[in-house]
Amino acid sequence: ADLLDVPEILWEFDGSERLFEQVVNNFDLKRRIGLLNLRLSYHSDFMAAFGEHVRHRHSNRLEKIIIILIAFETALALYHGPPEAVTNWYRKLFIKADT
Repeated sequence: ADLLDVPEILWEFDGSERLFEQVVNNFDLKRRIGLLNLRLSYHSDFMAAFGEHVRHRHSNRLEKIIIILIAFETALALYHGPPEAVTNWYRKLFIKADT
């Protein structure tokens, strides 16, 4: 139901609909409700854009953290050398083939 529709309770009383319409016209409610709807629409769009901005910043932060963790894990792996299984596989594949 629209805010400017005559409430059902006023249907029961004679002249109350006319009085309601006069109040709507005297207080210029149509224009005021239109402005209110416009402002609410603007703020709703603004909040949606701001929310998207916040989600994007959070996503970028998580991506940077993941990249740092991968780099740290790679550095640790290079520092400690290859695992024994990789070394054994490499020896079997290349060193024995040469002999």
